Amino acid sequence: MTPAPDIDEPTNEVTIGLRRMIPQDRDYVVATWLENYRCNSDWARNMDVQVYWHSHQTMVKGLLDRHTTVVAYDPSDARICLGFLCGDLYPSAAVVHYASVRHGMRGEGIGRAMLEHLGWLPHVPILATHFTRDARRVGRKRHVLYNPYLIFKDFVGALNGRTTRGAEEAPSDASVGRRRKNVKRKDRGVLAVGTGSIKDEGEPAAE
Repeated sequence: MTPAPDIDEPTNEVTIGLRRMIPQDRDYVVATWLENYRCNSDWARNMDVQVYWHSHQTMVKGLLDRHTTVVAYDPSDARICLGFLCGDLYPSAAVVHYASVRHGMRGEGIGRAMLEHLGWLPHVPILATHFTRDARRVGRKRHVLYNPYLIFKDFVGALNGRTTRGAEEAPSDASVGRRRKNVKRKDRGVLAVGTGSIKDEGEPAAE
């Protein structure tokens, strides 16, 4: 597999805290995920409102229950969430189900910081299961492969009474797809966050 390219350097240095999602974060994460995706996904916008809010809420809560969610927060007030990323790191790739950063904080490298907190390294390919208009813009730099079918695999595993987290359920090299130089632009998907790395002056919060 072709390694994922490096992500741009930050334009400013910011200080954030990072932690695994705690119960107090959950309502914010669910609401932000649903509202952001509804507004920024052509697929979601074309769906009946009631169908979307009922069905996608069930999907989002299931993904949060079965996968790791990293939350970025304001060190001066840990109740203020600056962003979140739901996904997992596997031997062959990082799978990101959704990521979002507050509008005023985008471009500061918070997305990359959350990925690194998950265990991601720059040479590890990234697969994303949600695609938005914001993601299309960032995709020119990240070249993350969009693969929504990983969600179906996730829910089939859940219905069968097993989780998809872990090496035995990691995406195979084939699921990562063709070498990136051969992947058509229209097939590429990305995270819905700003680009850049981050200088985090504080230690991550205890998990």
